[in-house]
Amino acid sequence: MHTGKKSLLGTKRQPPAVSRKSQIDSGAVKLFIRNGYDGTSMRDLARNLGVRPSSIYGHIKSKQELLFRIMERLMDEVLAHANEVLSDGGAPDEIVRRLVHSNICQPGQYETALLQSELKSLTPQHRAVIIRKQRQYRELWLRVLDQGRRRGIFKIKDLKLAFLGIDGALLHIERWFSPSGRLTRSQVADVFVDWVLRSLGYDEAQTDRAGEMSNAKRTRVRR
Repeated sequence: MHTGKKSLLGTKRQPPAVSRKSQIDSGAVKLFIRNGYDGTSMRDLARNLGVRPSSIYGHIKSKQELLFRIMERLMDEVLAHANEVLSDGGAPDEIVRRLVHSNICQPGQYETALLQSELKSLTPQHRAVIIRKQRQYRELWLRVLDQGRRRGIFKIKDLKLAFLGIDGALLHIERWFSPSGRLTRSQVADVFVDWVLRSLGYDEAQTDRAGEMSNAKRTRVRR
C-alpha cells in the first residue's frame, strides 16, 4: 500500500555541497601554481569561478590573506600526517618509510609546491608562521634520523644536510610527476623509500643480523 513516504532504500544520499570557501581556495591554488601569486588577481579568480569579485570578498579580505590561509592549511596537513606516522611508532627505518609515503601520497600533494614557490610572497608576519611550522616538520625528521644514527641503523655525518637533501628531492617530485604517467604515486614512493634509506646508509641485512645477535644475547642472559 502506498503511504506517501519514500523508501529509505530507494533514497539516494546527496553528496555534501562544496562550500564557497573551499571553492575559492581550490580555484586560487590552481591559479597561483599556474600564474604565480603576483600574476593572479582577485578578478582572475572570480572569472575562473564564474562569480562576481564582490562575492569573493565576502569570504576573504585580500589576496594576501587567501594565500596565507591556503599555505597554513597545507602546512598543517603535512604536520598532521607526519605526527600520525610518529604516533604509530616503530624502528627509525620503518618511520622513514612511512614518512616518505605520507609525504608523496597525501591528498592534494601537488599544492605543497606553493610552500616553496610562494613563501616569499607572504608578508613577514605571515611568513614567520609558515616558517615556524616548517621548522617543526624539520625537527620531527631530525629526531627520527638522530634516533636511527644513535642505534646504528643510519650512518649520517650531518643530520640537517641529510634532511635538506631528502626534503628537496620530495618537493621536486611535484615538478615532474604526472597522474597519467607509468607509475602511481605509491610506486614512486616505493622507489624513493629505497633511495632515501640507501642515502642514509641503511643496510637491511646488517640490521637484521644485529637484531638476531641482540635476541641471542637476551636468550643467554635469561638462561
